[in-house]
Amino acid sequence: MNIKAKIIKAAQNLNLIRLKAKKINGSYTERVCEPYSFREKKNGTIFHFFCRLRNDWRSLRLDNIFLVEILEEKYDPREIVEF
Repeated sequence: MNIKAKIIKAAQNLNLIRLKAKKINGSYTERVCEPYSFREKKNGTIFHFFCRLRNDWRSLRLDNIFLVEILEEKYDPREIVEF
């Protein structure tokens, strides 16, 4: 299953995910997050999520995410889950 499909599956079942991604500055980040939506932009697909680490809304380009793990833990949506 590819990364986008894993995110969609987790969101449809309201499961948290752990993701690893490359940041703009070239370093790497690992986050536990609540998945909400994708947006198509000129520079690629943008993934919108609520980050449990920062306790805030975040966005990442989908092509910068290189690992997604679906966690057993569920979340209560803060907004509409668009998947």
